[in-house]
Amino acid sequence: RALECYGSAEYAPALELRNKYADTDLLIVEGAE
Repeated sequence: RALECYGSAEYAPALELRNKYADTDLLIVEGAE
């Protein structure tokens, strides 16, 4: 479900942060759930 949220325009900034901090990707996904 978190990945679906990232597909929305509202989460565009979150995607940018996710790309910058790829090492914390798992933490971001867990936090989104």
